[in-house]
Amino acid sequence: MQPIKNQCGRSDNDVVSSTAKRYRWMHALTRWIGRSGADRDTFVASQYWESRHQAHAGSLRATGHVQLSDADNAADFEIRVARIADALVRFAPADGKRTLLDAGCGCGVMSERYVRQGFAVTGVDFSSSAIGQARMRSPDVDFHVSSLVSVELNRRFDAIVVSEVLLHVVDESDWRRTLETLDRHLSPSGVLIIVDSLIEPAADLAGHCRHRPVHAYRSAMRELGLVVAEHTQFDLPREGVTKDMLVVRRVR
Repeated sequence: MQPIKNQCGRSDNDVVSSTAKRYRWMHALTRWIGRSGADRDTFVASQYWESRHQAHAGSLRATGHVQLSDADNAADFEIRVARIADALVRFAPADGKRTLLDAGCGCGVMSERYVRQGFAVTGVDFSSSAIGQARMRSPDVDFHVSSLVSVELNRRFDAIVVSEVLLHVVDESDWRRTLETLDRHLSPSGVLIIVDSLIEPAADLAGHCRHRPVHAYRSAMRELGLVVAEHTQFDLPREGVTKDMLVVRRVR
């Protein structure tokens, strides 16, 4: 099988290697200047994200990069949204009133875009501050305060998007349980879109992040009867990193 190429013509291995180097450099720098986001040994996800959403309410720094300006975060945000929108056009069911689960929706900035794309959107996040902001931003979206590890919405969705969330599920057991939750909520013909930073080998570059390799996702998906139908990559120039997007379908 030929290695996947991104827009710059780089292979998976080339991009993952360069991304790993950039993340290691950035993390070493943030540790040196005393700005590391969280200590892995004392990290409590719910507390970290609640305080971050409170501190950066109304700013893309709440879910973007805390050391970038709002303008730079917005520029990278538009690139990310465009890539996800394209995948939804190509892979999501086209008939009827399509439903979408924004898993780890934060303050709802992406949920708002999915509504514009014609989806009936449900958003889930375990930060009550984030959901409060999301409800003010998009009152027509059905938002829920819950962890993706255990949420049960008793319905299935035509599309599920989990954008830059799974790298923040640092516990391996919680990560697998989150994937099971996503599988349980995916319709038989639905599409699961994951945006993440995949690194080989797995790396803990900050207390609130765990970067896993693509083969970990492929293996976990196979166990759930799912398959990675497409793996593409794109650059976020302001943040200076390459992101991975996995399009996941049920095995037919």
